Amino acid sequence: MGSEFLTLAAKYPPRIVANHQLSDISKDELDSINLNVACLCGTEKHFVEGIADVDLGLLCPISTNCPACHTENTIFDVNVHGYDGEFGHVSSYPEFEGKRDRLTCKQCDCKLFKVTIRLSYQFEDMTGFDDIPVDEIPNYFDTFGMVLECSECTTEIHIGDYECA
Repeated sequence: MGSEFLTLAAKYPPRIVANHQLSDISKDELDSINLNVACLCGTEKHFVEGIADVDLGLLCPISTNCPACHTENTIFDVNVHGYDGEFGHVSSYPEFEGKRDRLTCKQCDCKLFKVTIRLSYQFEDMTGFDDIPVDEIPNYFDTFGMVLECSECTTEIHIGDYECA
């Protein structure tokens, strides 16, 4: 499922990573594309910020903050990004409220992470995408998640998976 979409996403990375360098792009056995991101200044470890949540890890908007150049970039907002966001549909998630904080590793209290964004495209085919420019189609992902690797102890933290369609 979605292999045409994965190929397009590798060729035309979605706009959620436009303010980042891609250090690696890979596909996995779950029909997802994994985008390892670095700051435009070249720094590969980021502070990751959002509203803490037990189920999803972080609530939107989720952003990265570079410790070297202090650039903050919104990575994901369920009300703006993905299939529903691109079409202007209202998200099925409630409005998120709370204090935005930097994520902290529960194992070692470190706040810097290597960031991998996981997107999936579980559509059967390109039906319904006829009027969308080919380089824009990767913006219509149907799930978003992140895998964060602690820069100190290498513990993995999973954020999401948000349904976007």
